[in-house]
Amino acid sequence: MNSSVSPEEFCRAMMQDYERQWKLAQGHAQRHPLRIKMDQLDALMQHKMSQEEFERMLIEGVSGDDWELGLLCADLEPRWRAARDGKPHSQ
Repeated sequence: MNSSVSPEEFCRAMMQDYERQWKLAQGHAQRHPLRIKMDQLDALMQHKMSQEEFERMLIEGVSGDDWELGLLCADLEPRWRAARDGKPHSQ
C-alpha cells in the first residue's frame, strides 16, 4: 500500500486478510478474537471517514472503554501507519 491509501481501501484489505486467517483457522467459536475483529471491522466499514478521522478513531479506540473495538484498533493502528507511510508491516 502507498501513502495515498484510503481508510476504505485499507479496511477492505484488512478484511480480506482476516477472512483468509479465519478460513485457515477453520472457523472457531464466534467469540474468537479474530471473529470479534472481523465483526468490528465490518461495522467500521459502514462509515466513510477521512484519513484524519480514521486515525483519531484508531487512537481513541485503543484506549477506549469498548474492549472489542480496542482489540481491533490495537491490531489496525500500526498496520495503518505502515500502509499510510508506504512501509511493509510485518505481522
